Amino acid sequence: MRVELHYFTGCPHASSARALLVRCLAQLELDTPIIEVDGDYPSPTSLVDGRDVMGTPTSQQRSCRL
Repeated sequence: MRVELHYFTGCPHASSARALLVRCLAQLELDTPIIEVDGDYPSPTSLVDGRDVMGTPTSQQRSCRL
């Protein structure tokens, strides 16, 4: 399983998204690393095996995502 967190530097929601991913993986008893990718993305975006867990964003450009 590949778990990724995509965000842009300064995203106000990145740390909360990271904490949620950590809690979810712990609850599922999965020892899977979270690969963090900083760049121009809808932020934050959580991908599991390449699939966005929140559905496809309307824009693929750098933007704040709740």
